[in-house]
Amino acid sequence: MPSPFEFLPKHESLLLAEIITKFSSSDRLETYTNTFNSLKNLIPFDYATSALVTVNERGTVESYDLVNINYTEDWIRTYGEQKMHLVDVTVEENFKHYKTQCWSETYKKYENPKQILSFANDYNLTNGYTCGAKSFGLYNNPSYISFAWNFKNRCERISSIIDFLTPYIHIALSNVIYAEKIMTSRQILTNREREIISWTKDGKSSWEISTILKISESTVNYHITNIMKKLDSVIRTQAVAVALQYGIIAFD
Repeated sequence: MPSPFEFLPKHESLLLAEIITKFSSSDRLETYTNTFNSLKNLIPFDYATSALVTVNERGTVESYDLVNINYTEDWIRTYGEQKMHLVDVTVEENFKHYKTQCWSETYKKYENPKQILSFANDYNLTNGYTCGAKSFGLYNNPSYISFAWNFKNRCERISSIIDFLTPYIHIALSNVIYAEKIMTSRQILTNREREIISWTKDGKSSWEISTILKISESTVNYHITNIMKKLDSVIRTQAVAVALQYGIIAFD
């Protein structure tokens, strides 16, 4: 596909450049959603949502971290409760090919999209585009990004803009979710637990930490057990790695 800068008028090219800059530096939810909504000046969507996804070896979605732009709460709740991602052919297509897709064209490729079509029709969401990016660099999860509005024919201009923007949306989405996890993780551990995991990072044993903090060794071990549970870790070094990853403790 040609770069949008090759066919967009000057004022839209400037807007696209501004949006790319904002996505590239975004790590706050409000900035991300505001920037996403400004895309309506280039892509005439009615609804949009985005997610980082955990996919198993078979390509099936196991879980996802959602950043919804403006899909209705009822849609999001019902879609999740009914596990529609398991029958949504646009989801399957995304994690097979990671190419910008028009829903109507994807529906034609699959033998039995009736369940997702029926569900979408209930909410008058009959057409749209989906895009996504593979995990890359520091961004460890692939993405699924959805734009919905009712149109008749695929537009190469829209497809090109979405295709061009996908990696920038992916980076911004990853940064926002990562920042949210950092804030959540910082609140998970108590001050004492952060002290203990910090000393553990420095290679101190339970006995050495107990001496430094003037508490019993059994108390240290009790805290370490809680830390590992909270950080979903099975050994101390893994807990330290998770704590460092989410900024709970500093590298220095």
